[in-house]
Order: sequence, then C-alpha cells, then structure tokens
Amino acid sequence: MAQQNRISVTIPQKTIDEVIKHLADVKALLKTYLHPLMVEERQGLVKMGDKSQAFTKKALEYAKTNSEFAPKSVDVTEWQKDFDAVEDLTPIKNQLTQLLSDVDDTTMLLGAEAYDPARWYYNTVQFAASKGDMSAKPIYEDLGKRYPSVRRKKDTSPTS
Repeated sequence: MAQQNRISVTIPQKTIDEVIKHLADVKALLKTYLHPLMVEERQGLVKMGDKSQAFTKKALEYAKTNSEFAPKSVDVTEWQKDFDAVEDLTPIKNQLTQLLSDVDDTTMLLGAEAYDPARWYYNTVQFAASKGDMSAKPIYEDLGKRYPSVRRKKDTSPTS
C-alpha cells in the first residue's frame, strides 16, 4: 500500500512562535469584551444566525422610530449597544472560524499521513513477531499497548 502524500510541510518554529504570540495578543485585546459561557448557559440561550440578525436589525430600527411599541422592560440604547457589538465581532468570528477550519483540515490531513504509516509498520512488526522474529517481539509488545486485546468470555449458553 503506497502512501499518498498530499501535503509536505515543515513549519519553522519561529513562525509557530509568532502565530501563538499574535493569537495571545488578539485574545488579550478582546479579553475585557468577551464573556465565556458555561455549557448550560449556552444551551439556554436563543441563537442569532444570519436571518435572525437581519430581523433583529430591522426590529431595532423600528423600535427607535416607533418607541411606543417597545416593551417598558426593553432598554433600546442597550439593545443597540448589544447589536452593534454583534456586528463588530462578526467579521472577527468569521476570520477565526475560517482559520480554525483551515488549521483543523491541515492537522487532520497531516495526522492521517503520519498515522497510516505507523499502523502499517505495526502490522508488519505484528506479522514478523507472529512468525517468531525475536527482534520484532519487543517492538510489537510496546506498540501493541495501543491496541489492548479484548478478552472474550467463553460461550456458556446451553446447546439445544
């Protein structure tokens, strides 16, 4: 089985260090404006997608020009502030989502290209050990820890 090498990269450590620093800088710049949520909090919130964002924008414009219909509990100024922050963060979120997707895809491809030969090598060592090759046995036992054997119970069901 020949390995298909779809990607061959070596990322200089200097580049990795710079990216990590820039990401830390971005996180620090946004830290005071971000509000991390617990899983339960996320689940309890209504989600605003593209269509909901357009609806919210239109409703906000109406609320500013026709305030008589705004519920007394709604602070239109705060509503506007929240909506503006959503619009400000959206292009940042889009850039980060695209970056994360690209990094995730690349990591997945590199991982597959690194893991496949490891499995092929293990299979070759396993075969050699099964044929009595004593130099393959310690390699097989060490790598075999990744694939612990499953002990099967003997079938004790009565035969009819």
